Amino acid sequence: MAQYKVELSELEKAYGIVGRASESQSAHPGDHVKAKFEQFSAEFRPSIDALKMRVDALDPKFATFCEFFGTDTKEMPLEEFLTLLYNFVLAFDTAKQKQEKAQAEAERQTRIEARRKAAEQVKSSMLDTAVLIQEIRQKRQQKNVNSGQIQVTAAGKKTTAELHDAVRTRRGTRTSRD
Repeated sequence: MAQYKVELSELEKAYGIVGRASESQSAHPGDHVKAKFEQFSAEFRPSIDALKMRVDALDPKFATFCEFFGTDTKEMPLEEFLTLLYNFVLAFDTAKQKQEKAQAEAERQTRIEARRKAAEQVKSSMLDTAVLIQEIRQKRQQKNVNSGQIQVTAAGKKTTAELHDAVRTRRGTRTSRD
């Protein structure tokens, strides 16, 4: 903070030198130096005054800010404090981003695990269904064998001629050509 005040006082000294130089110039009809100095002075003075007000207003705000963070303004200059604060904010943002990435990864892993479990349940269900179908087929085959009906292959296919022969055999109408 002291550095800003030193630089501001040097700026005001330089402004004073420019002002005195402008006043010492004679107003010759072809001499534009005095007019340029006066124009510069008129434009520059409000900027210096505004800057001085900002630096003066910064002092109590910085003191309040340092007090909030438990730091003494006499022990730590503004530049050092702001550097520490800036580094803290950077580290905080980095940690926050890492946390968000880790959370997103955990959510992704949870979704993947849920999909895997659902796929396993579907697979298990399909296997259970296949086992039930096989048991039903076996029971039907056993029933057909026991009742003397036509045995259907596991694929469930018989030729038409085989089916006709089976029907004729059951009826007792089998011909001699067979």
